[in-house]
Amino acid sequence: MTEPQYSRESQERPAAPGEYIVLLPVIDIDEAIRLAPIAAAIARYNNGSVLVVSVVVVPEDQSLSDGVLDARRVRAELDAVPAFNISDPVSVRPTVVVAHSLGEGIRTAAEEQGADLVVLGWQEDSSSSERLFGPPIDELLRTPPCDVVVIRLHGEERWQRLLLPVRGGPHTPLACNIAFALADYADASVTVLYASDPRQPDDLVARESLQSLRSMPRISRWLERAIPARQAILAEAPDHQAIVLGVTGRRGDPEAPIGPLADQIMRSAQSTVVLVRHRMAQAEGNPSHPGHSTTTRRPPGNPWF
Repeated sequence: MTEPQYSRESQERPAAPGEYIVLLPVIDIDEAIRLAPIAAAIARYNNGSVLVVSVVVVPEDQSLSDGVLDARRVRAELDAVPAFNISDPVSVRPTVVVAHSLGEGIRTAAEEQGADLVVLGWQEDSSSSERLFGPPIDELLRTPPCDVVVIRLHGEERWQRLLLPVRGGPHTPLACNIAFALADYADASVTVLYASDPRQPDDLVARESLQSLRSMPRISRWLERAIPARQAILAEAPDHQAIVLGVTGRRGDPEAPIGPLADQIMRSAQSTVVLVRHRMAQAEGNPSHPGHSTTTRRPPGNPWF
């Protein structure tokens, strides 16, 4: 049976063709309000806008149309939040989507809105020793619909210095973009950290490719450490209020959304941690999910409000 067509509850400014779209899902409304200025800063740095999306979940055995009344109520609640309704200096606007799961709804929003980046918040009390994130973050990191950022906010201290560990991998350009956006937002400086494990051969090509970063604005320090990355990052973390780290899946375990380094930094660092995952195109390859397409099949209909 074909799902009924839905219309949005209010007219929204459509994204301009080619505009950079940052998607901010509302999983916890207080957390989303705290993340809204960060999402807006990233959008502003990339000449884009922010779409705040809340997902109304209906059971699998029910039609999406059963969520219409709840969607209208949630939309009214979002419209009443000033942080979700801004037009200057960057557009921040809310919407609601109906789906059969939270992860499906976020993926729907990212794909149908042509999002470039999804910004997710995470709190340590939601993890366990066996599992760092859980749904929907796990599934969005495993098969990202677009680039994904996961932020663990720590404390209220103003960011003065950001730590940017780099190794020249596929997530480095996105990590740099996010770090510079956050540095502009906080009027902070950036420390670049290159750590090479002396027990492993150094990648001289990757090291050379990173030299162009030296001339970038906001970079105030360049550190090279001949010690394992985890040790180097945690040693420098106390002098920085935020860490921006590119992540990949766990080698040999395609079900793990991130590797052991990011897991340890997320759990141990006493700073805000920003994990960055670039959605790689087929031409770039994806070692943690070889040949896996991130495109999902959408049910018919337009479950937007």
